[in-house]
Amino acid sequence: CYLKLSQVSNDEKFLNLSINYLYNAVEIFEKKKRTSWKVRISNEYKYPFQLAITKTNIAVAYAGLSNIRNKKENLEKAISACNESLEIYKLYELSDRYADSSNNLGTYYARMAEIEEREKYLTKAASCFEEALKSYDIGEQRGKYLSTLINTATNRIYLSRASNKKENI
Repeated sequence: CYLKLSQVSNDEKFLNLSINYLYNAVEIFEKKKRTSWKVRISNEYKYPFQLAITKTNIAVAYAGLSNIRNKKENLEKAISACNESLEIYKLYELSDRYADSSNNLGTYYARMAEIEEREKYLTKAASCFEEALKSYDIGEQRGKYLSTLINTATNRIYLSRASNKKENI
């Protein structure tokens, strides 16, 4: 709820509230790992979908906060949270969410390229966009696929300018 309010109002207070509540939720979801009577089963969460979505929302909140202050620091936190959600989506084969988060991660890297190491971050963004394109079902997710295709094309233009290589176009 606070995340939605922050997107409408662009208010730092709501972003910080949403981040705090989302971290509280992560603590709960991470404590809910499945256990067997003898051994804890590693990497199996009782609520993996909810945990991954919560981490995705943390990434979105930090990306929003980066528009207000501490751009680099908050984008680094967004990238970290997004990578954590991607691990869960991949582990549980949630391909549509994996694609969405890959696309988000690509945009976070592209925004980092505005701050430092332009070519490095644009290259990472390109990999994320390509990964998202492979994961989308073009028949069922045409809009998301096309949006990611536009991100890919735009990123390639910026990358070709940063690296002075025509092969990126």
